[in-house]
Amino acid sequence: MIALAALVACTGAQAPPPPALPQVPPDAPEVLYFVFVDRFANGDRSNDGDADPSDPQAWHGGDLAGVRERLDHLQGLGVTRLWLSPVFASRQEDFHGWGAFHGYWVTDPDSVEPRFGTESELRGLADDLHARGMKLDLDVVWNHVAWESPLRTKHPDWFHPDTAIQDWEDPVQRTTGWVHGLPDLAQEQAPVADWLIASSLGWLERVQPDGYRIDAVRHMPGDFVAQAGEALHQAAGDDFRLLGESFTGDPWLLAESRREAALDAVFDFPLRYALVDAFCHGRSLGRVAAILSLDRYHDDPGSSLVTFLDNHDLPRVTHECGGDLAKVRAALDAQFALRGVPMISYGTEAALAGGEEPANRADMPWDQPLPLQADLQRLTRRRAEHPALARGNLTVLSSSDDRLVLRRETRDEALNLVITRDGVTLMPATGHPWVPDLRDVVVTIADAPPGASLALVGTGPDLGNWDPAQAHRVGPDGTARFEAVLGDVLEYKLIATGADAVAWEPGENRYTQVRYGEGPLTLALTWGDRAPTLDVP
Repeated sequence: MIALAALVACTGAQAPPPPALPQVPPDAPEVLYFVFVDRFANGDRSNDGDADPSDPQAWHGGDLAGVRERLDHLQGLGVTRLWLSPVFASRQEDFHGWGAFHGYWVTDPDSVEPRFGTESELRGLADDLHARGMKLDLDVVWNHVAWESPLRTKHPDWFHPDTAIQDWEDPVQRTTGWVHGLPDLAQEQAPVADWLIASSLGWLERVQPDGYRIDAVRHMPGDFVAQAGEALHQAAGDDFRLLGESFTGDPWLLAESRREAALDAVFDFPLRYALVDAFCHGRSLGRVAAILSLDRYHDDPGSSLVTFLDNHDLPRVTHECGGDLAKVRAALDAQFALRGVPMISYGTEAALAGGEEPANRADMPWDQPLPLQADLQRLTRRRAEHPALARGNLTVLSSSDDRLVLRRETRDEALNLVITRDGVTLMPATGHPWVPDLRDVVVTIADAPPGASLALVGTGPDLGNWDPAQAHRVGPDGTARFEAVLGDVLEYKLIATGADAVAWEPGENRYTQVRYGEGPLTLALTWGDRAPTLDVP
């Protein structure tokens, strides 16, 4: 048989063009996929060095070449955007038994880690994704450097003093202390801020990513992150996305962190904890409803919140669910039906299990079945088929421990979502969403500890953000009074305060939906006797 090139040379005929790559539709709902580079796929054995896949704390050989080889898989899942763990030059050796393979111990943010490949390969990956209509997010580490970074010798004055964080809620300690002992950059100094911004602008010019995932946002001054974001948006345009990791389970603090740092989006840790609690641990679905009820604190929660069940810093959802894939499927079903941009972490499709690191950072098992792949494909297709799921407003219609009814609505489609522990059922919308308004709530409490001062505290600023000092106190008339938003599901507990301590009532949190009604919503509560239902008239 004559080779095609020879045939072309002999006949003068033109070789057929390569087949066109399948394109992600420009209006496809966004689905983010996280690749932990060292654990994803090994496409180039020549850069493995001393990689040892048998050692969970060692480098395993994953690289950019491996990622490029697996783009068909990602696109087949319905992924539109890829986030890479840090690919910059990094510490090589373990530190007191903890591996360096994750890439967050950066030694030189201006060069690619040789174990992962070259800058040319990184640009090639960006080009490959763009050719498919997909996008690339790079992970930038602005808070700290590795211990042996040359920057510490060159500019020792660019770092905060070596001080451990004792109080993680203290804003000064949180932004000046050394996180896990890592040298903490003083971003409030103009030369430090300029250096970090220049580095990120350099990668923008050379590789042309579509966004940055910003590590450890809460450990940096918000005005610095906002300054960096302004420079990046000026260079790349408004579509360039800054996605921040603000590691908090408090919805209000998450919203404040995003606004202070002027981020385009943040990871929705509060919803992740609620989904895992409800679907894996059998807690009330009211926990999910209570988080969704606080969406008003977020600007455009449909695009500013990135939802997830798995990430590289938390136990895998399969681990959380005790290996019960029916529970995992139900949790994924809910995640992909709710507002926000869904994220898939590498290995979710393989039902990777693992609790604490490094077990939660196992290798992607390409040689084994991927039991959740078809489920994820179905869920991404469903979002693409239903504008209400991809972009619709969300209203909590009703809620109980085991059943949650939501309304998702756009101008063209309205759906009711019935969420149970088995997953999500879509139905044509009936009824009407709540009309925003306030209703008075009056609480009376019986059988509290003798001699104690009673109060009610819960999720969100309206309920004191779980801070006893901000709780709603029971007055001399035996009641506590406050205003709540119609439709909200309140998550709360009773507390009793004495001279030196705060006692929390035993048992699970309480949940009550604020419904329409004449006069105030009256709640008669008994200490320690959690109401079995949310449906309070």
